Amino acid sequence: MQELPAQFDNDELFRRIASGKAFEWDIDLFYYTSAQLLNGFMGGFKSKKDIKLADFPQPSITYGFNDPAMLTAFEMNMFHFSAAKTLEEIQQLNELYRKSKSFQDFYREAKKITDIANKGWMETEYNTAYQVGASSATYARLMQQSELFPYWQYKTQEDDKVRPTHAALDDLLLPFNDPQWNDIYPPNGWNCRCYVVPRLKSEAEDTDFGLERSKVNSYMQTPEWQSLKAQGWGVNRAKTGEVFTENQFYIRKFKNNAASYLDKLTYEKWGLKSAEKMREQASEAIKKYEGTAADWWKDQKKLNDHISILTDYAGRKIALDKDTFDKHTTGKRKSRVSYLNALIQTIDNPDEVWINTGNKTKKYDQMVLLKYYKYETIVVIEGLGDDLGLTIDTWFPLAEQKKKIVNNYRRGLLIKNPEQ
Repeated sequence: MQELPAQFDNDELFRRIASGKAFEWDIDLFYYTSAQLLNGFMGGFKSKKDIKLADFPQPSITYGFNDPAMLTAFEMNMFHFSAAKTLEEIQQLNELYRKSKSFQDFYREAKKITDIANKGWMETEYNTAYQVGASSATYARLMQQSELFPYWQYKTQEDDKVRPTHAALDDLLLPFNDPQWNDIYPPNGWNCRCYVVPRLKSEAEDTDFGLERSKVNSYMQTPEWQSLKAQGWGVNRAKTGEVFTENQFYIRKFKNNAASYLDKLTYEKWGLKSAEKMREQASEAIKKYEGTAADWWKDQKKLNDHISILTDYAGRKIALDKDTFDKHTTGKRKSRVSYLNALIQTIDNPDEVWINTGNKTKKYDQMVLLKYYKYETIVVIEGLGDDLGLTIDTWFPLAEQKKKIVNNYRRGLLIKNPEQ
């Protein structure tokens, strides 16, 4: 298992609780938790680019050119999980502080909570993120090679730490598209170290697949499997884009109710200045694009005739659909053509990036990128597409007098701030 690369200063957290500075939320705890998980995931994904943890900055995944689109979905999932864990832990600590007779009493009992949450459970969660990252990278490669290697083999570490139920699955061989992989593709439980390797057609010629499937069926009848399934296992995370499933969140039904918790996290609670002051500090005005929409579209990198691929500040690949582009550059929205330079500047170097929810969905799965210029603020909204990759949904300017409107976008989870 992997070791945590850094430890959190729980003593400082206790002082913030006692002084009322962490009544509902704690920025440092959220950034610490999410940074650990993101580092664990990308460590497993075998990326050579690490996420720096100095002073627990706003974390993000650094993408390589060939990374699958659903990396963004994994990233969102880990931010959501970290937020739920932070909210739950801060609530517990504040309740404990109110009940304590002295700071010494509070400190003694609070340390028990943080030793579990920020060390014991954190190590397990970090290892889970690492294993999901590793297995997801393997899954992406195996799917690309499925014609050459049409069979997959389940493997354990074959040491004394392997649980007996997993040892019974060692060397299991099934077609790559067998539906049972949806249930047992590793990791297959907390701290599971199992993995999958590809096999040629010739290596499976003498295999009794009925017997192989019976091994899986027997495993699914065990009390261990039933318990793990109830805890949110029994899914192929490489397909769903989740490190942690709904049943594994610290707050029940968090995904469907995230707005009720996170919309309270306004820019003030993140220690940010008002949008008006941010614009006053801006060093430049928007340099308007003077070409035509057709010329701009022609100059962009394309996936095909209908999809342009842009790259954001973290290296995420973002799809801009031709239909979306046309709707934003013709008719009543024709004026947005002049903001195409600002669109690129905003995704390339935003001042702030938020995860929150839009008007069309209750899901907390849109990224709002803001860039402040003199007199105007540019907003770019990105959403998760059907393939779990990012798409540009809209971009538009907000004028100086609309400061109340821009602050509506400055809520939720701040994953990049002006100082980063």
